[in-house]
Amino acid sequence: MIGGDSVPYDFTASFLQSSVGRISKNQWGSLSGTWSWSISTSDPRFRLHGGQRGTAATKDDAVYELEREFTKFIADTYKYRC
Repeated sequence: MIGGDSVPYDFTASFLQSSVGRISKNQWGSLSGTWSWSISTSDPRFRLHGGQRGTAATKDDAVYELEREFTKFIADTYKYRC
């Protein structure tokens, strides 16, 4: 939401009620029409992640990529394996 208006083509990814990333459609330039995804959060449990990001052809592909990378991050985090 910006100024109370929803922004089309721009979504927040969440995990356990915490924002963990963003998925947005590229509107300009050479990537126009593709979708970008990134993992970023101020949640201290995930702050050390390093900011995985990428570009996908479709929104569904971007959702899949973000979910896959975040799941991998959780699986590789020692304190979540114990």
